Amino acid sequence: MGRSRTRFSGRVPAVERECNRQSYSVVPETQKSVVRARRSAFVSQNSDDQSAIGLRRLAAVAGVVLVLGASIVAYVRVQTSGDSADRAAPSEFPALTSRETFGDDGAAREPDSDFTDSLSTEGEYPETAEEMILLVHGFNTTDSEARDQGYTAQVGVESAAQTTESETTLPLPVVVFSWDSDRSWSVAKEVADSNGALLAEWLADRPNQQQIHLVGHSLGTRVICESLHELASNAESPNQGAENNGSQESVIASVTLLGGAIPADSATREGQYGSAIETMAPTFANFYSRNDRVLSWLYRVSDRTRAVGSRGIKHSGQIPDSPDGEYLDIDVTESVADHHSYFKSGDGCLSIVAEAVFSAE
Repeated sequence: MGRSRTRFSGRVPAVERECNRQSYSVVPETQKSVVRARRSAFVSQNSDDQSAIGLRRLAAVAGVVLVLGASIVAYVRVQTSGDSADRAAPSEFPALTSRETFGDDGAAREPDSDFTDSLSTEGEYPETAEEMILLVHGFNTTDSEARDQGYTAQVGVESAAQTTESETTLPLPVVVFSWDSDRSWSVAKEVADSNGALLAEWLADRPNQQQIHLVGHSLGTRVICESLHELASNAESPNQGAENNGSQESVIASVTLLGGAIPADSATREGQYGSAIETMAPTFANFYSRNDRVLSWLYRVSDRTRAVGSRGIKHSGQIPDSPDGEYLDIDVTESVADHHSYFKSGDGCLSIVAEAVFSAE
């Protein structure tokens, strides 16, 4: 007998196929849900991690900015609050002062008052001196510090009188012009302009037999240049109206800038003060130092221009013609280490100033 063989056709019964279909369709959906859930959890965790990293980076950057900002503020304070004096002035040291005339905002404390009497003399003022130096101090200087600077300059002038080889009228008495420069930088510039007008009035009332050497340091140069500008604008000579026995010679013997905190181009022939320099300053000397970081960095950043005290004006325009043709642009980098060393008795440039400006040939 032959065996019967069952032949496999490869076909799955319909019922089984349906069960398998349903089974395969359910399992993948469950797996997909799990995968989606896990992926969502991963993305959420990753997002949280990224946020945390971002916050840490932001905090790190903020810390660096704060440290850098604090360092810059500290540097600015150190540079601008340096002491230009190395000697304490005696109580009787002479001063011409306008202190308390202008408030913290730069406005006049008594706006309706007559400012012709705003300047007063204090100490042993050399009223009868035929020749003297009027030192106008710079920014952020108290009245006490101003007098110390004046006395330091006096000692330096006396020392220069002993070392210079020219015949001179040295030593000359020094008087400090004390003004409210201990304000914010923007306000101090406004107060400097106002004091320039006061100084111009004072110069206009001087008797001609009194010769005055104007010496400005830092922002004090703005006071002086504004006074020259005021005199020139009013078409007045400083000796107008004074009893001077017929002499028409100006009381301004010379103008000296030490580390001048005014724009370099303002002192050029076409600049803001150029015409006044040509008209009012018989001798105009600008002493500058490339070591002066206050002017070469801080001033340039704050005022967005170069200062006349950082490199002179010869790079900024034409030099003005003074009445006697004596405009001096003098580099004292080798003698002046920083913004506060111009007239210190130990390491300054007063001996060079004395030789170039105060000497009498």
